Amino acid sequence: PHHENEIAQTEAATGKPFVKYWLHNEYILINAEKMSKSLGNFLTARAARQKFPPLAIRMFMLGAHYRSPINFAPEGLEQAAAAVERLRNCWSDLQFAKGGRLGETSAAGAALTAALDTFRADFTAAMDDDFNTPEAYSVLFDMAREVNRLKTEDAAAANAMAAHLRKLAAVLGLLEHEPEAFLQSGAQVDDAEVA
Repeated sequence: PHHENEIAQTEAATGKPFVKYWLHNEYILINAEKMSKSLGNFLTARAARQKFPPLAIRMFMLGAHYRSPINFAPEGLEQAAAAVERLRNCWSDLQFAKGGRLGETSAAGAALTAALDTFRADFTAAMDDDFNTPEAYSVLFDMAREVNRLKTEDAAAANAMAAHLRKLAAVLGLLEHEPEAFLQSGAQVDDAEVA
């Protein structure tokens, strides 16, 4: 009845349907040992959030396939925080440099369209492959590298690539906000709402 109870509580609180799909992740490990209250090695979401930004925790959790165990370690969370920072920098640097006008087209034309189609297809294939979020993340970072390369060659193409990067990243709950709000995203979470 755990699932039914969680659905009932969430829908009662929000007045909206909870989810269309329900996935369970494999066990969360702490120092390579299953996290559990009985072992005394558990970490609450609230305690994790006090140590790490929420987006870093999200990236860390989705950085492993949901059917693989996740070893909750400070080093992994620090790497996830650095990865979030790389995406954030790619997005915010370009956004601020171009005054917020993303999605412009350039003379690159067909080559840019082909690259965008390839990235989109690779991202979709990863997500369609049993929700392979680690592979989907690698596509996002390939796109970020391409945006950084294009910044010096063709600003409009970099803008177009960044706009598509943002759309794909939003599927995983990243880059959903404008850069100023995104930079403050850790401060926008109400601790009372975190269970």
